[in-house]
Amino acid sequence: MKKRRSVMVYNVLFPTWFLLYLLPSHLILLMLAGNFIIDSLVLLLAARWQKLDHKRVIWKKTILRIWLLGFASDLLGALANLGFYLGLVALEGAGILSLSGFNPLLFPGATLTALPGVILAGLLIYWFNRFISFRKTGLAPDTIKKLCLVLAIVTAPYAMLIPLYG
Repeated sequence: MKKRRSVMVYNVLFPTWFLLYLLPSHLILLMLAGNFIIDSLVLLLAARWQKLDHKRVIWKKTILRIWLLGFASDLLGALANLGFYLGLVALEGAGILSLSGFNPLLFPGATLTALPGVILAGLLIYWFNRFISFRKTGLAPDTIKKLCLVLAIVTAPYAMLIPLYG
């Protein structure tokens, strides 16, 4: 008599459903489009403020890098926030720090614990754009500094300052 082989298919659908749950596509697409539009508007308005010629050429040469490096900066800022929060929790758990009356998930705690990540992301946006995005544009260094400063200040991830709860 032949042994019947049973095939178990436990995790065939897991990766697909996990990704759909973790990253709802319509929200991701909306976020990507929104960031692209905001980065484009800020770049074009900053170029107009600097009275630059060939704004469209500058936009074409830089926008993809500005957009992608902005996401990388936001991600690194969010990781810094997570590290800072976990560090606070670890210090409290070890008895080194007391967070009584200070909840890092409510206002003002969420805002205060998010500041390092927002500042880091803004600095990274400035540095990444200054040394990578505008490298091949032929613009004067002073103009590049001003454009990068505007991009860093206006497009920093200020939404991180909004508390998760309450």
